Amino acid sequence: YHVDKTMETHQKALLSCCRKKVDEFTSAKALKFVAKMLEENPKLFHLCDLQIDESDVAAVSIGSLTLSAFGDLRQPGSSGSAAVESVASLLNALCLRLTMFYDARMKQSGVETSRARIRQILAKSMVQASAVLAPMSSGHGGSSTLGSSAKTANTQLDIRDHCYGVVCTLARSTFCLDERGALYDCGNSRSFPENTNQTHFNRTLKSISTASMLFGCVANEVEMLRPRATSALDALLSAYVRVVTSTSENARRIDDGKSNTKTESIPTTSTNPWADIRINDAVVDKKNDNTKEIDGLSRSLAPLLWTSSRRSQPKSSRLAAVRWSNELLIHLDAKNAIHLLCFLSGDDDATVSMIAKKALGVESSLGDDVTFNETEWSNSSEAILSSVTFTELMETIVGREAEVIPGRPKFAEFVVPAKAATCRFMLQSLFSEGSFYGQESCASAVDDYVMAILGTFADYQGRSLSREESDLLDECSICLESCVSTFRETRVALTSSEICYGFNDIAGQAVLSISSKTRRHLSRIMGCLYEDHCLWNDASDLSEKFSISQWLEKSGLLKNAEMCREILEKAFESSFVACEVHGAAFLGSSCLRAFRLGDANGTAVDSHNVSPTITKCWSVCSRIVNLLGKGLMHADEVIGNACAQGLVISFSYDGHDAPILNPFLYEGFALALNELNSALKKFNSIDHADPTRASTLIRAAG
Repeated sequence: YHVDKTMETHQKALLSCCRKKVDEFTSAKALKFVAKMLEENPKLFHLCDLQIDESDVAAVSIGSLTLSAFGDLRQPGSSGSAAVESVASLLNALCLRLTMFYDARMKQSGVETSRARIRQILAKSMVQASAVLAPMSSGHGGSSTLGSSAKTANTQLDIRDHCYGVVCTLARSTFCLDERGALYDCGNSRSFPENTNQTHFNRTLKSISTASMLFGCVANEVEMLRPRATSALDALLSAYVRVVTSTSENARRIDDGKSNTKTESIPTTSTNPWADIRINDAVVDKKNDNTKEIDGLSRSLAPLLWTSSRRSQPKSSRLAAVRWSNELLIHLDAKNAIHLLCFLSGDDDATVSMIAKKALGVESSLGDDVTFNETEWSNSSEAILSSVTFTELMETIVGREAEVIPGRPKFAEFVVPAKAATCRFMLQSLFSEGSFYGQESCASAVDDYVMAILGTFADYQGRSLSREESDLLDECSICLESCVSTFRETRVALTSSEICYGFNDIAGQAVLSISSKTRRHLSRIMGCLYEDHCLWNDASDLSEKFSISQWLEKSGLLKNAEMCREILEKAFESSFVACEVHGAAFLGSSCLRAFRLGDANGTAVDSHNVSPTITKCWSVCSRIVNLLGKGLMHADEVIGNACAQGLVISFSYDGHDAPILNPFLYEGFALALNELNSALKKFNSIDHADPTRASTLIRAAG
């Protein structure tokens, strides 16, 4: 591998080959040989017998010669030559060895000149690799391949393959932390004054040229090389994350130093409290510089990621967009990153949607009831939920029609699965500590959230639903119930006659919906509305008494109870609709519970007066109890379980003491107990053992 210049034969051979032009075949073989030398000698540039200067000279010389050969051989019309492929392979091997040498130099002191020389070689290597990949990024890289031979086409693929390797190698080394940011600007280095107040990290956050190029390559690359382009883009993402993490740690150290300065120098009556104002201002200026650079990066990245996440883009492009949003943009601009993740949660590809849902923390909670316990939001990132308020999310994701940004669809334009995931995430954000205990009021944002849910119900009213649409209405019913049971403003809004989907529509959907989950939750919503008596009273004071007759008339409780009684009676005929019977059992039991508790609390002005309306309502409720008991023995298991759960709801109560049973319910209650006894004997016996039905019956009996 070494030439002895003292020997005459070696010297003649060296002089005869120095400036001799060789053909493509010979140059390709020679470059392959040099590349093999670099690959077989991992520590070629830091051998034990070389001093620091000698190592630098060897690295810079070989690097300069390789770049010169790359520039000479890569001429117009030579993109598919074997020599260019060989020099690209050499450049890839050179960058791998030089980055190891560069990383070792970064750990040493007093070698700034050495690091600068190697950095220039690596930056120029990035320029050459970017020049090869740029045509493919713009979608014009495959034009020459189409009309070329198979051998030339394969050679072009190998050249781009080596260039992707160069980008991966540079992005995974400490070169990504270089203050001039050559990696992020296709190798173009920026000069800056040495006396600037900026930290050396934030200067790398000024360009996304390399990211734009690689996103274009991922979208336009041939199928064979698309994994390599994706790998290079992932490596660049890791480099950005390293830079942002370093910037955050640096800002944190500045904050810690500022707080320590304030703690150590506590001003007294004899000291000047303005003595260190210039020091503190400089600290704030440095922190503001970091913030400005990060904000600039987020503003540049957001349009690029939105473009890559379009449904017309290939899967690899959308997958890269969701990863960049989850790992990088979420730490720079949380609300826009969440907006993009909500959009991608409805992607056609299962991997893309799964990553987006996992980032939002809704992958395991979709479709489940909200329990509001300590582990309910465990899958969501607390840092994400605390970094952006519910009001900001509503303005960004739902927003107004006048606020729509081209290329960034709002909630109304989302596909069905994305709407479901967005509804659940917004609910989690609403009940997070930052929104629930924050200083700012989010009442207006809650109203917008509820209106978006009601608008979704209105869009699908009276239509045949697909499985995804049914799941969306399930999620909307869960979220709406949580808001109705928590916020009185939501209950007031549902009783307004100006909304597109009011409480009467909810009552009808609670019976007619094809989803049992939707019917169940909408029935609970009606129960919450019925039990808030002040909604139906003209008086605004909660302590004032209300009129039961007026309450029954305005709320429509009696009308809905009669409808449920009629549907339950059809359950014992030869033909019936199981979903309607199921919904009538839950809605009728909610009406019964609300009427029982409303009459038993003694706050009504006519609680002791038996008017015809009240008597009729008691008669209907007694019949509902009778039918629920009779339905316990129904042959359809769904109806039997619904009737058992209906009995549980009908006679449930708040607090520790149960209200006394009204005499109007004696007859229906006695018949229900008899049917309950018979059902327990049947479904606990050996011949008809049914653990599911038995457990619901036991709960109803309790």
